[in-house]
Amino acid sequence: MAAKIDGRAAWVEHAIGRELTDFQRRAVVLLCKSMCCGPYDFSRTFEKADWQYGRGVRFVVDHGRLATWDMAGLTTLVIGAHDECIRVEIRPVNFRNVAICMWPRQREGDISERHPTIERAIHYYRGTDPKEQPNDNQD
Repeated sequence: MAAKIDGRAAWVEHAIGRELTDFQRRAVVLLCKSMCCGPYDFSRTFEKADWQYGRGVRFVVDHGRLATWDMAGLTTLVIGAHDECIRVEIRPVNFRNVAICMWPRQREGDISERHPTIERAIHYYRGTDPKEQPNDNQD
């Protein structure tokens, strides 16, 4: 039995006329959640998306919803990226738009392969990661 496809990803597949990979589906859902919109609000974004951006995807969106609290798309994007194990990069396109680029990652591996959980990222930021702490038994 095939895994159930999120309705947002299914809508995009229908709109662009092709099946998405599991990663591309997760990227669609992450973008929709972070922008607090359904895929129909981004139909042109998905039509023009670069679905083969290296091993990732690239979406161009209006930057107006990327903030950390009110219009908290940036916070949602960051938390979702850590939960979904997706590397996200935001690149300027013009005065109004940014590209949100996403690549699949895994929990372990080299720096270019892995992506931490949000909890681990907070520890890195605060300098409290147990893996980075000196051994208590050292002199």
